[in-house]
Amino acid sequence: MNKPCDLSAFEARRLIGARQLSPIELLDSCIERIESVNPSVNAMVATCYERAREEAQVQTDHLMTGQKLAPLFGLPLGVKDLEDTEGLVTTYGSPLYRDHVPDEDELLVARLRKAGAIVVGKTATPEFGAGGNTTVNPVHGYTGNAFDPSRACGGSSGGSGVALSCGMLPLCTGSDSGGSLRKPATFSGVSAIRPTTGLVPSDTRRVGLTNFGVQGPMARTARDCALMLSVMAGNHSQDPMAFNVPGGDYRELPVIDLSGLRIAVSVDLGFAPVASAIRALFLERLGKFKGIFRCCEFHDPVLDTALDVFWILRGVNFLVEHLDHYRNRSDELGVLVDSFNRMTREISIAQNDVRNSQLAAESQRAYLETVLEHLSSGVMSFDTYARLHTHNTAAERILDESLSQHVGSSVEDISISLPTAAPFLSAIQRGIDDDNAEWQNEINVSSKLGRQTLLCSGTKLPGAESDSGWVVVFDDATELIKAQRDAAWGEVARRLDSTQNAFHSKNLGARWRLGGASYAPMANSLYTHGAMGAIRQSPGVRCSDHRATRRVSPTACRANRFCLRRLLECPLWGLSIRGYEWSSPRGHRSTVGPRW
Repeated sequence: MNKPCDLSAFEARRLIGARQLSPIELLDSCIERIESVNPSVNAMVATCYERAREEAQVQTDHLMTGQKLAPLFGLPLGVKDLEDTEGLVTTYGSPLYRDHVPDEDELLVARLRKAGAIVVGKTATPEFGAGGNTTVNPVHGYTGNAFDPSRACGGSSGGSGVALSCGMLPLCTGSDSGGSLRKPATFSGVSAIRPTTGLVPSDTRRVGLTNFGVQGPMARTARDCALMLSVMAGNHSQDPMAFNVPGGDYRELPVIDLSGLRIAVSVDLGFAPVASAIRALFLERLGKFKGIFRCCEFHDPVLDTALDVFWILRGVNFLVEHLDHYRNRSDELGVLVDSFNRMTREISIAQNDVRNSQLAAESQRAYLETVLEHLSSGVMSFDTYARLHTHNTAAERILDESLSQHVGSSVEDISISLPTAAPFLSAIQRGIDDDNAEWQNEINVSSKLGRQTLLCSGTKLPGAESDSGWVVVFDDATELIKAQRDAAWGEVARRLDSTQNAFHSKNLGARWRLGGASYAPMANSLYTHGAMGAIRQSPGVRCSDHRATRRVSPTACRANRFCLRRLLECPLWGLSIRGYEWSSPRGHRSTVGPRW
């Protein structure tokens, strides 16, 4: 059974309302998790356990009264270190505010407390929330990713994302100017909502009529975010952008018929650098769900100057928010401004490098796709987990199956969906399981096109063990093999026919046996059987067996002088004759047994 700290906010609140879980039990579980995990990731940069336990105990006692409970009653809360908390250090991630302890909660924190949430501590953020990486914090240091602490957790609400992902807290606050809610939620595998400007009011907005930055909820599920948003949203006189939404209770989300929606999709918004692996994964996932909408269209908005506008707006906001420090401590702030300018230049250079690399990669990808589409051989590639990554048109033509819908599926799953191709896919699975650098196989399948023989070869792709894969190339060799067999039997027929002059009819009583069938010479007729429709016996010989016969003109031969040894000793592909025997009326017998 999961610990209380692992419960979603919605489920924890339900259990508290049913008197099956107390606020103090939930809080103690969260504190235990913080103490055990936080040293590895540094998501919580300040705590107030004593005050939190006092509030939780009061709520636990209140629980026994049976009175109505607030929406967030008993739920532990983490507050981003950009938001003022009464009596708890708030640094904004900057050495300028290392010892800053606000005298009161800002509006967002006050609303959450009023709704029953218990503030447990502050979550990490980069200095002044600038940048998409929470590793840049000169006060509290590096914050690591919940899945791999050596990697980045995104920003600027990175601490909140990691705290949620590690089960330290069920609810956290965040803010977003250029992705600071969305990016860390993605990096940590949790949920966040960037509200429309004014939906969540702020009493700390320094530039009043601007939609540059917003505050929003972060939680483990969308339902938890909706629960939190219901408390955060609502009009307020100190925010000129604030507004009310009729029926602003988001705890029970309405069911929407997605089949009536039109959506626009963009991989990179027309300007943002996106890694090729992420681009491919996005398109793969899009292919799985786009059919549920009425219309799904690709569209890139004109945003090529968006970054320039962003830098200017952020600079104006920084100047307004920290004007006093600029006037009174210009040296320190000047260093900070220089750092921001340097970081901005470095980011711009890095983005240009990534964009150029992306263009080169896209060019190479287009070239490869063109080559693959014009190959007559089928080509399929698989990742290290044996999941189909790419395929060309020839692969679908040879197998007579559509493979596009199976991109991202394992070989085993594809075999279940395409039973006719199961032998072929099983051979691929064996090749991958054996982990040989190269392998080849001849595979017989019964498809919609009839019985096929596929010549298949697989090669392991270079790279690290975690990101390598396989490429499989195959051809339909059915007609080729048939032609080879026909040619072989034709050669047998030619060689048998060439022996006709070696047979004479003087010894009409001679009998001989070829491959288990009995043959007797006759003077005036010849009955011969065609093996596989291609073998033709020498004239002057009668073939008697259960199959069809045909008449040809006789030829004189001498039974005591014919010899098939040279013919029978000649190896021919795909043919095996165990030998022959012959006898004459004079009692002469001979047995020859070559195998070829």
